Amino acid sequence: MKKPLRSAALLLLGLAAGSGAVNAGYLLTPGEAGSQFLTMPISARSVALGSGLSGVAGDIHAFEYNPAATATLEDNQLTFTRSVLFQGSDLTSFAIGLQPIKSVSFALQYRRFGSSDKERDMSGYDLEREVDISDNGLSFGMSRMFMKRFSVGYNAEYLRRNLHEHSANTVNHNVGVQWHFNKRHVLGFSAQNIGRSIQFLEQHEPMPIVFRVGGSHKFKMMSNAESEPNLMGVWELNQFRDSQHPGGSAGAEWQMVDFFILRAGLQYREDARPTAGIGLRWQYFQLDYGILSRSEAGIAHTVSVMVRWDSIDGMDLGD
Repeated sequence: MKKPLRSAALLLLGLAAGSGAVNAGYLLTPGEAGSQFLTMPISARSVALGSGLSGVAGDIHAFEYNPAATATLEDNQLTFTRSVLFQGSDLTSFAIGLQPIKSVSFALQYRRFGSSDKERDMSGYDLEREVDISDNGLSFGMSRMFMKRFSVGYNAEYLRRNLHEHSANTVNHNVGVQWHFNKRHVLGFSAQNIGRSIQFLEQHEPMPIVFRVGGSHKFKMMSNAESEPNLMGVWELNQFRDSQHPGGSAGAEWQMVDFFILRAGLQYREDARPTAGIGLRWQYFQLDYGILSRSEAGIAHTVSVMVRWDSIDGMDLGD
């Protein structure tokens, strides 16, 4: 256990050192970074667990937090998500994770954040026309497992913003690693949204870079030694570039019966935001629902649908 513990300590020390370094002129004020849709949780599962899945493995839903998460897929996965957010905005996404070669996985994800507002003239008069704004991201990633314990992932994302006849685009990069102590305990680290600022309407908006370190831990709620773990706890510490202090999240997922899952969590960035949700599973299908509460803006609702097929004979990571 010495090597895993040493690796975990190095990851945590790396995040602490990075957080200290960014305080020297790197951090921005809240909202100063652009493309904020890149920091929004996508899937209903991630919403319900507090928006911190950088240490979750084997699930396409964790790809949005750590590109190394898909290295241990147990089946091919396709998911679609729709979120009704705040102030007339919405988020739509689909993603697919495939593992054509043992220990090597590929993922493709598209997401679109849209909002609308009234068009007004210079004096503020309502022109009775809607103005639609959209941010789009298309990413492709790859992950691989090494030594049956260490997974590495990378993905690049093409970004495009549209407003009437105006548009702008750029590319960002995401990297991540995960250490698998066994099937039950995973530690992950990722750096996201690394790239050039996007120039839109003669303004340069820096990318909302974020560093994450997190873990997932599975336990049995029953004394039966042959039963599978049915309780999972997740946690994450993160540092967003446009936040003056570190944030974090924690959540728990309880599979009460084979087809029903109960989830709850807490997200903290500038304030504390409670989350909750449920999941339904039937054969190859999964339906998830998550809610995020923000006192000043109301409640956001997210629904995800997943299809799984062709089980994969993954690596034996131990119990």
